[in-house]
Amino acid sequence: MLAVAFTAVAGAMLGAAFMATGRLWSGSGSHFGWNFVLGTVLSSAVSGHKSEGLLQGQLVGPDWLTGSAHGLEASLAGLLTVSLGSAPLIALVLKRGEVVLPYCKRSGDPDAVLAPTEN
Repeated sequence: MLAVAFTAVAGAMLGAAFMATGRLWSGSGSHFGWNFVLGTVLSSAVSGHKSEGLLQGQLVGPDWLTGSAHGLEASLAGLLTVSLGSAPLIALVLKRGEVVLPYCKRSGDPDAVLAPTEN
């Protein structure tokens, strides 16, 4: 269940990274960095695939905290990490008013965006 929540939060973060910069590279770089650090540096499983990296260790603890064989992406620690990384990006996009509306909500305007929030 945590893996599903992680996927939703990571999707929001990658979408916000795209909306904040207008470039796919920001989200792609974030995704690559996450996988590189977990797999290549920390030797943690990435999306259920075992890795051998620079540091060798073993995650010990309950499955909800370590993610078990699936890796940190299925853990509460991973969910909190990505949530904390997502919050500033989403806040920036909302403040700038750069939230691109879904196609079904655009009412014919392909460039429709959400109005910025007033503070």
